[in-house]
Amino acid sequence: MRDSLIILLGIIFLGCNSNTKPVNDLEKVFTDLKEDEYWGIYYSEFSYEFYGHYIKFMSDGTYKYYKWDRYGNKHEKDTTEIKLWKVTEDSIFYFHYRFQFKVVLVNEGAILVSSGDKKVDLMFIKESEKHLRKLDWQLDSDSLKLENPIPYEKWGEIMGEK
Repeated sequence: MRDSLIILLGIIFLGCNSNTKPVNDLEKVFTDLKEDEYWGIYYSEFSYEFYGHYIKFMSDGTYKYYKWDRYGNKHEKDTTEIKLWKVTEDSIFYFHYRFQFKVVLVNEGAILVSSGDKKVDLMFIKESEKHLRKLDWQLDSDSLKLENPIPYEKWGEIMGEK
């Protein structure tokens, strides 16, 4: 009798002290990042241009936004509020509990979600801190630095204009 009581109390004690949240397979995809990996966020409302917003989903149901400055220093954004998220087994993604999306594609390096209007609203693309993607405006300005073998003044001649 005494042994049964000790075993019962031990089970109750271990059950009450377990602070791990059960995670489904989809939530594992969102949280399965190495220490130096983040999800880059691409918004449909901005034509999927990249503006340097990164997110990291935590297994405790919270997430954090990050951004890097031009010197390569990482900064956490919006630190004043607690940001919550979850994904249900039927592929519904709750983002800050104000927005609800359907997960339409998941693979090792990308997650696509839709608000149900037959288009992808958000893309999350896995990126490493060592190889951060340049912002779209930086890519445009870098392309202007390419050596153009034809001077601008001669473009009209080439295009058949005089």
